Order: sequence, then structure tokens, then C-alpha cells
Amino acid sequence: EQLVFVIDSVLPKCKTWEDFIAELKSLGCEVKQGAHIAVKMPDAKRFARLSSLPDGYDEKSIRARLSGTMKFEPKPLRETNAKVPKLLIDIQEKMAEGKGEGYRQWASVHNVKQMAKTLIYVKESGVDSYEELEQKCRDACDEMMSVNEKIKAIEIEQQRINELQKHIGVYGKNRTVYNKYRSLKNPKDKQVYYEANRAVIEPCKVAVKYFDAQGYKGKLPSINSLKEEWAELEKERRKAYPAYKAANQKFKDLCVAKSNLYDMLDIGKKHQQSRGRGR
Repeated sequence: EQLVFVIDSVLPKCKTWEDFIAELKSLGCEVKQGAHIAVKMPDAKRFARLSSLPDGYDEKSIRARLSGTMKFEPKPLRETNAKVPKLLIDIQEKMAEGKGEGYRQWASVHNVKQMAKTLIYVKESGVDSYEELEQKCRDACDEMMSVNEKIKAIEIEQQRINELQKHIGVYGKNRTVYNKYRSLKNPKDKQVYYEANRAVIEPCKVAVKYFDAQGYKGKLPSINSLKEEWAELEKERRKAYPAYKAANQKFKDLCVAKSNLYDMLDIGKKHQQSRGRGR
């Protein structure tokens, strides 16, 4: 299936059979030409004969497609779990760091394999242009940030509930002392009582201030109801986290593919040439 895609992707750029073979080799494919032409993909363990591929992909059909005597509409790939490509290596930069010739050869093979994987991944992602890939990256980023904001909002609410529980616990445990302190009218008696119970009264003051800031003017919620509310939020958070992890990975994968395609298409170089013509 990957070989079918590669053939479909290179044929529009080819005019002759020789062009077609050269394009396959440029992607890291090995080609055996004989009575039965066979191709081995960069990561494949064995060759695949073109005659074993679906209709439209044997040598005769491909030659006909190249000459224009055969009209052929490639079928869309089924959903697969394509291997995500790794970033291409900047070989010149690595060589400048003192890497040896052996490294150059390894990196060259690595890059060819990643180019092939990138093409397959891009196609299986439903992308037809670099601009569309850029948009998919932006969409994936928005999706990742949206889920992340949802998780953060849940965690902030959980922190609020934790803080409220803490203050309710302190206030509930010591409110008898605090209420007596507030009921005292004589300033001297009040001060004496305060000094004797400072460690209890101060936390209650902080708790009451917190309740007022949160808008609790009447009856406070029970600890049990707050625990239930926190547990429901935790269910939502646990449910959202895998979605964030998947969105984050999707964003990273698309960024790698975009970076590779940027280098493969020499977009930076073309952009500079375009600016130069503009001047």
C-alpha cells in the first residue's frame, strides 16, 4: 500500500520510464529491472513485484499512464497507522561539528528514509499541499491548547475546592472560640481573650475573609458535598488528559512532517529567490 502511494506521488513529476525509476531511487527505494520489475521500500525487508500490485500499477499500466494513453484515478488510502517520520538531519551542520564520513553516509540514508516516511504520513493525514499541512499544524495546536485550557480550568476549580475545604475545616473546628471572641463587648476582655486564643482566632479570621471573598454569605457547603464535587471534576480531568496527550502528539508529529517537507521542497530557498525577484 505504501509502494502504491509512492508510485502515485512520483508519476505526475515523470515524463518517461527512466524518470520514474530515478524518482523511486531518489526516495530511497531499490529497483530491480528484469523480466519482473521489483521495488523495495526504504524500510521493507523484501522486494515487491509491480505485477503483484493492484490493477494500474504493473509495468505496462505505469508506462501507459506515463504516455497518457491510460486514464487512471488513484484510490484513496485506507486508514492506517503510518510510522511518524523523525526530523531530517542537517548533515552539513553535523559535519562542521567534526562528524566523520561514516556519519555522513548514515545520515544520508537516514534522511532518505525519513523523506519517504514523511510523504506517506502526509498522504495518510489527508494533506495535498504544504499550505494545507501548515493549516493542519495550526488546527492541531488549537485543539491541543483547547484541551489544555479545559484541564487547567478543572485543576483551578479543584484547587478552589481544596482551599474552601481547608477553611471550612478550620472554621468548623474553632468557631465556638471565634464566636465567643466576637461576642465580647469589653475591649479589655476581648484583648485578653484574643491573646489567650490567638492561634485559634487568627485562622478563623482568615477563613471568614476567604468566605466573604468567595461570596459565601449564608450557610457554607458541607465537606461531603465538596468532596463529591471534587471527585466529579477529577473524572472530567482524567477523561480529558488522554485527549490532551493525543492532541499534543498529533501536533508534534505534524510539526516534524512540516519541517521535513519544508526542507524537501526547498521552501526557504524558493522564498528567498522570490524576494530577490521582487526587488
